Amino acid sequence: MSMICRGTQDDLARVLEIVASHPTHFVPAAYSLIESDYRQFPSYVWDEAGSVAGFIVWMSKALELELLWMAVHPQASGRGIGGQLVDAAIGEAQSQRVVLLKTASPDSQIPGTGFCGRAYRETIDFFIRRGFREACRLESYCGSQNHCVVLYRVLHDPAVAGIVERLGGGRRAGGAYRQAAGHRG
Repeated sequence: MSMICRGTQDDLARVLEIVASHPTHFVPAAYSLIESDYRQFPSYVWDEAGSVAGFIVWMSKALELELLWMAVHPQASGRGIGGQLVDAAIGEAQSQRVVLLKTASPDSQIPGTGFCGRAYRETIDFFIRRGFREACRLESYCGSQNHCVVLYRVLHDPAVAGIVERLGGGRRAGGAYRQAAGHRG
């Protein structure tokens, strides 16, 4: 039987195996960040007969819910698991009015790794199909050749969309924006 359930520390090893199964998306340096965030913030896992096939980690702030990490094992992809995990996390929004996420841009590169920014075109398209819109692009977000796309989805207040658009809609932003936005890493 398959189901979504809260992630536990017992699931962490399998979560990291899923991360490792995506070398074009996650570099080894990200593993410790994912592990730390998984321990610190809420998460859901997709459980299939006692084995984790996918996960999502998020963080709630006053008016926003930020999706931090998500992946589905390649052998389980294409079955709607990712969409259901996103929906479950968004279902946790209470006072939050907008869901945000940051993901690599398709032109990002991390030399000397298996990372492939082009693979993130599918990630961006996945979220756009779920009602997300691009807010802005952050140049050199995690290295000189690794850029970030910020996506958002308004939940409860259409006025928030206008605010997000005025703050960063379609513009390119750099380190000052990242610091002002309270970037954790």
